[in-house]
Amino acid sequence: MAKSKSNRKRNDRKRIEEVVTTENDHMDKFFIVAAVILFLLCFYILTVYITNKNNDTSDNKENVVEINNEYILLGRSLSMGKGDYYVLFFHINDSNVYDEIVNNYSGDLPVYKVDMSIAFNKKYITDGESNKNPSKVTEFKINGPTLIKVSNKKVVEYIEGEDAIRTSLN
Repeated sequence: MAKSKSNRKRNDRKRIEEVVTTENDHMDKFFIVAAVILFLLCFYILTVYITNKNNDTSDNKENVVEINNEYILLGRSLSMGKGDYYVLFFHINDSNVYDEIVNNYSGDLPVYKVDMSIAFNKKYITDGESNKNPSKVTEFKINGPTLIKVSNKKVVEYIEGEDAIRTSLN
């Protein structure tokens, strides 16, 4: 009987330890789940805050994108349309002079401008003789301010120099 009482006491202690251990395990799991949920909630709130900050509508400013077909890259010189048009090649340092010439132009044909100081256009600049009859863009060699008239994607007129360009567009 003494053995059975001591066995019972041992079994009771084991059961109490198991119950206490089980309760501690449940509390640990609860705190881990609560911490994960709290972390995700904070992450969500932070994300919403940042997103709304970027989409602030209090400015009421519209981002308007304007496409400026007045200036083109030299590579588009022969592909601006099937009809007739002018293409004016010049360096941006002379833009005031050529903007004035184009603004005073009263003809019906559109005039597109090519800024030869742009990196994409620089490979067509030459110190030597200009190619006055290019059949494709890769054959262009521009030496100074130049005006070309394009008709059906072909160069039909080639004018060099400020005075000649001014005369042609008046």
